Amino acid sequence: MKRPGLHPGFFIGFAVLYIRHEILDKPLSMTTQEHNPYTPPSSRVEEPEQGGKRKAAPLKGLLAGLAVDIGGTLCLGVLISFVYGVVGTVSGQTVEQITAYLSHIPHDSWLYIGSTAAGCALSFLGGYVGARIAQRSEYQVGAIQAVLSVALGLWMGSKDMSFGMQISLSGLTALLIMLGVRVGIQRNRRTNGAKTQSA
Repeated sequence: MKRPGLHPGFFIGFAVLYIRHEILDKPLSMTTQEHNPYTPPSSRVEEPEQGGKRKAAPLKGLLAGLAVDIGGTLCLGVLISFVYGVVGTVSGQTVEQITAYLSHIPHDSWLYIGSTAAGCALSFLGGYVGARIAQRSEYQVGAIQAVLSVALGLWMGSKDMSFGMQISLSGLTALLIMLGVRVGIQRNRRTNGAKTQSA
């Protein structure tokens, strides 16, 4: 029976609305200085880029991070299935045997360990790429990406995996994404600082 729960599309829609209203619509001046109640209302004005600084794009950062993490993981699964199918066919295995093995890969096999390690690397890379493109509110973008990745992982996860294993992998995924975000933020600061000094 299918695992109950909300469809991942709900989380994706909520994330897009959150970024649209809480990040993109928030003026930059409101995040850097206090609002003076005696100043007249003013319309939002896009500040020109200075010193070659990359323009902030939180929504693009989120989508790029998800593409690297989730999209990369799906492509990795297809590649592993294809390679194992070719190797299994050459070694004399039937289609039923190959399908059964790929549906229930032993957790102590090198194939499972290798694919898990590659998935962890993609989660870290997704957080890094998202932060590099977002250029603003990187931790918020990374947190939303982590929630979406974990939700999709639980929804699409193997049914024969124990609950404890699912929670452990979900926590590891979120941790690696936020670690990638932190590295991306540090890289943004170094890059933007160097461009500002050279301008």
